[in-house]
Amino acid sequence: MAAASLRPQPASALDSDARRLAGLDTIRFFCAAWVVMGHVGLPPLPIGPGGATTTLGWLVRGVYNNVVSGPAAVIVFFIISGICIHLPHASCNRVPSLWAHFARRYIRIVPPMLVALLVARHLLGLNLTLFENSILWSLFAELVYYTIYPIVLAVRRAGTPWDALVAIALAAAFSVAATNPSAGNYPSFGLSGNWLLGLPCWLIGCAVAERIAASTDGRRERPRVPVWTLRALILLLAMGCSVLRFHSPLGYPWTLNLFALAGGFWLLAEVRHFAVVRPLAITEWAGSWSYSLYLVHLLALSSLTLLPLPQMPSLPLWAAKMGYVLAFALLFAWLVEFPSHKLARVAARSRSRTLAGEVA
Repeated sequence: MAAASLRPQPASALDSDARRLAGLDTIRFFCAAWVVMGHVGLPPLPIGPGGATTTLGWLVRGVYNNVVSGPAAVIVFFIISGICIHLPHASCNRVPSLWAHFARRYIRIVPPMLVALLVARHLLGLNLTLFENSILWSLFAELVYYTIYPIVLAVRRAGTPWDALVAIALAAAFSVAATNPSAGNYPSFGLSGNWLLGLPCWLIGCAVAERIAASTDGRRERPRVPVWTLRALILLLAMGCSVLRFHSPLGYPWTLNLFALAGGFWLLAEVRHFAVVRPLAITEWAGSWSYSLYLVHLLALSSLTLLPLPQMPSLPLWAAKMGYVLAFALLFAWLVEFPSHKLARVAARSRSRTLAGEVA
């Protein structure tokens, strides 16, 4: 995908999925898998007898246990969401159709969420408090961001730069964190506070989208820093946030929004990288149902406890659990998520055709 193809569509365009940024679905998939491994656990680390009690073994295990930070992956989801929502409108800072905007966004996210809630409550008896604190809080935050997006655009049209919007949101987020400064987990402030805590991450994605839209000279621009260097740095930053969460008084509410600033620069580099280097088709496909993977992996793990598992070594058992979760999520995507996508597109387009007929 050349840089010129990243230009936002004109204001009359209503189908924000007509143009997708290569590579973002791949990143979505790995972030969803990161969240899943935060609950399933990492593959067992082979340390010899007594190895875990040695200084080197303790260090290796400590590093390994902090490799996966599911909360940092959720922050990346927020940034990607901001990119994808704003990019089609970055040239005009205006939503052509509020109906199309809300229909596409709400219908995509709400029906799968309701189905997952029904399955969790009535079929699996899942502890909904756990479900809400680990999954649903971020989906509620997304719904808030979709709802206030037209207001954000109005503020942007009035001349407020994205840097100022992000700075104001960061100040508000840290004010929220200050109401419970010792909180370790990111979603520690209820539905009314969690969305405000995550707002700067989403706005950073909008700012990145505007940077992408500004690349209109048609050049295939490579990142200034090698992308693998940036990937290593972002992983180290996520690990650092995890270490601080569990081994210092500084919890995720204080660190992850700063992590998001680096995440925005990293994702901009990824977009430029994948404009030149084609991502793997299988990871792009897997990313197309990453929402289902994120949404129902706890349901899959809960249902797995109802099945008789044969005795097997720890590594094959881990692989079997991960395979089951992936299969469960893919089935959910086929049955629920993909039909919701189609319904959202139909609802948005039918309304736009109706409006066109009225104007004519």
